[in-house]
Amino acid sequence: MSLEKTFNKVEKPKEEITPMIVKSVDAIVDEIESFYRKARIANEFEIKSIYEEAIKLFSKYEISKKTIDKFVDIISKKYKPEFIFYRCLSKKFGLILSALIQISYVQGVKKFEFKELTAESFGSFLNGDIEIKITNLNGGKCFYKADGINVIIGKARGDFIFSDMRNSKVRIEDEIIGENAFRFSSNINCKVKNSEGTFFLSNSLNVYCEIENLLGDYALWHSNNTKIKINNGYSGDAFGWSCEKCEIFAKKEVLKKIKTQMKHCKKQNKFKLLK
Repeated sequence: MSLEKTFNKVEKPKEEITPMIVKSVDAIVDEIESFYRKARIANEFEIKSIYEEAIKLFSKYEISKKTIDKFVDIISKKYKPEFIFYRCLSKKFGLILSALIQISYVQGVKKFEFKELTAESFGSFLNGDIEIKITNLNGGKCFYKADGINVIIGKARGDFIFSDMRNSKVRIEDEIIGENAFRFSSNINCKVKNSEGTFFLSNSLNVYCEIENLLGDYALWHSNNTKIKINNGYSGDAFGWSCEKCEIFAKKEVLKKIKTQMKHCKKQNKFKLLK
């Protein structure tokens, strides 16, 4: 047998899998809380470092739903009153919680559910077939740069929610209140009952949105190839400024109002009447 054939038969060494460190839920949560207290946000534009550091630190443990729920419970009870005065605390909480969800997802958990959640930047950087249900969410810039996830929320409050989100599904069962919702989002399918705030779906790309009531100026501002179906009412100004190749579905009076506001770019877009 030739040396070539002999070497071809040699099996490649298997990748070593680092064994998961076994610790109690309480011990893991204590470590996470300690990291939460010590972590610092340098500035508004470098928030991912905390998320990445949490991934690195806690991937060695099993992050179960019980672990996540206990972390949320402890931080909410101990620190939530301070969130009002120190947004950085709420932001740290949201980013670390997102990291724990991502770790848990990699370990095999796909569905997560919360009732009341106050957390800036929650859901940011999540990536994968993750489903998140929340009854009531308070926090700005939530789900920033999330990719490929499925979100179901009752009520959501905060500016820049779902900004820079990609390839995801969102359902708002009650209302979303805040400026710049879905701004810079792409390849999103969303269903919203009520939205209040300026720049809704502005700078969006390849988005489909079905909404009952839309209140706010500059909706679809600079959007491209976005479709919006307004089933009931619209109140606002400057709808669709500089948007291109968009489709607007609405009832007669709403469509008439929107067309008036979009006189400068009607030829680039399509308007379809809902009965």
